[in-house]
Amino acid sequence: MKITKKIIVYVFLIIIGIWGMQQRITYITLILPIVLLIFDKTGLAKNKKLCNIILHSAMWLPIILFILGITGKFNILAMDSYVKEGYVSNSAGKMTEDTRTFLYEEALSSAVNNQYLIWGRTPAYGMDSPFVQSFDDADYVGMALTIKGKMPQRICEAFIPNIITWCGILGFLIFFLLFYKFSYRIINKSNSIKLRILGLYMTFFWTCSFITYPATNISSDWIIVYLTIAISSSPQIMKLNDKEFTLLIRKATT
Repeated sequence: MKITKKIIVYVFLIIIGIWGMQQRITYITLILPIVLLIFDKTGLAKNKKLCNIILHSAMWLPIILFILGITGKFNILAMDSYVKEGYVSNSAGKMTEDTRTFLYEEALSSAVNNQYLIWGRTPAYGMDSPFVQSFDDADYVGMALTIKGKMPQRICEAFIPNIITWCGILGFLIFFLLFYKFSYRIINKSNSIKLRILGLYMTFFWTCSFITYPATNISSDWIIVYLTIAISSSPQIMKLNDKEFTLLIRKATT
């Protein structure tokens, strides 16, 4: 029966991969759990040193790339500038098209122009958006929060530009430390390999939040992150080994 279930899962993964992708970012949401499953099944997650290397790299690399991008030295999002082949997916379109740089340009220019770069604008407002203005001028309804006499605002598709808009650089640093602290804690202090994989999930989530996970709606991704934070805050759960943690999950779900 287990083999039958596995075959069904693999078939559905293939179908989703070929025909079910509407955006390129959905490939990440599909690949991420597969990578974590490989870490679990191959025993790589047992190597605490490797997990820590991944942790520190995943936390700092996007920040380094962000600094390189805003200083004009290297923009990893502009894939057309360093990937010459035109990779095209029938389901998700052109794979090298840059659809994120302008979000950071709008978020940062709006923060500087309106003088909220440090403290943010609160979640009550989005970023000033010339992109949305063009839709507004074309009488397209539903793209933005429009206040009479002001530039239309929008909430974008990536978490980091949103958090800079809402909470400024201060909020960005707080979320960075939050992800860093709890992922480090669960990777290094837990007795369960399953819990360590949840810590890796948090680090990958942080990296991916620079291009997705807008945090404007409830999703399983964010639920897993906050469950991981709750678990790492429980000394009783952190002491459990793999078998005990599995029994706990089964008991909680039955």
